[in-house]
Amino acid sequence: FAFAHAYGLGWVFASWYCVYLMRIYLAINANGARAPARVDRPDQHVYRLMSPDSDKQPYVMMVTTGEVGRFNRAQRACYNTDESMSVFLTGLLLGALMFGPFATLLAVVNLYGRCRFADLYTHSVKARGAGFLPSVVSEHVSAALVGICAIKSIGFAVLPF
Repeated sequence: FAFAHAYGLGWVFASWYCVYLMRIYLAINANGARAPARVDRPDQHVYRLMSPDSDKQPYVMMVTTGEVGRFNRAQRACYNTDESMSVFLTGLLLGALMFGPFATLLAVVNLYGRCRFADLYTHSVKARGAGFLPSVVSEHVSAALVGICAIKSIGFAVLPF
């Protein structure tokens, strides 16, 4: 922390943490709009068939059953991981500067969680949570470490570690 403070790296940690908070807010916002719109996972967008009678036409949604549904869910698991990867990876690298091997432990937990999430989600929308939880926990712990680094490196708080 002395090194990070001496070289003004606290602002790097603080800047990353602001981006992380923005991403979390956007996810909460989107999830809050999901239920009233009647758009369940794995669907991410709603499209309207365009025709003179478009108000009477059904929405176009992703296929969720059979082999095509299985493929769609497998793809969605990939995209879900991609959506959080840049923030997690950059935070993980920042955390690794200060906490070394603990960052590797978080990476291993994330690896397990994301692979489990993909396997479970491919088989069933309802089963995905068991894999998603470890990955989200590792991502939030990584973010918390970056937040601590920001506070300690800027020198706003005297923390015992």
